[in-house]
Amino acid sequence: MRLLVLSAALLSCVGCYAYYPSPAGVPRPGVRVAAELSDSGTMSLARLVGPSVAAVEGQLIRSSDTEIELSVSTVRQHGGAEASWRGERITVSRDLLRGIQERRFSTGRTTLFTAGLIVGGIALRQAFQGKSGGPTPIEGGGGQVPR
Repeated sequence: MRLLVLSAALLSCVGCYAYYPSPAGVPRPGVRVAAELSDSGTMSLARLVGPSVAAVEGQLIRSSDTEIELSVSTVRQHGGAEASWRGERITVSRDLLRGIQERRFSTGRTTLFTAGLIVGGIALRQAFQGKSGGPTPIEGGGGQVPR
């Protein structure tokens, strides 16, 4: 049971994250963001990030009214395929973006995931432990030696 509680506590610290619109409108530098490209952005940036790219994810280095600079960690294509990057920096004109979202902790997802793990752990424990409190199959019986 202690292991189960420790595992749940660890997972709740790690947590689940999701991308949400920035509450301030424009994320601040240092925040991890997903920049969704417009159709013209996909075509214009194809030589830099590859063909059919839908979004570029990474740490925001700087932001102005006309462009953003990212340290790229992931490039996601329209079909859903992702490619990892090692922090290469790219500058993208805001005219080529459909939107920018920032990565934030998701309390709801983390709570649901942790609750599922706890319920699953308890179910596994009950399945493998069986009923408790019943008599043991072999009980000591008066010290007689069988013949």
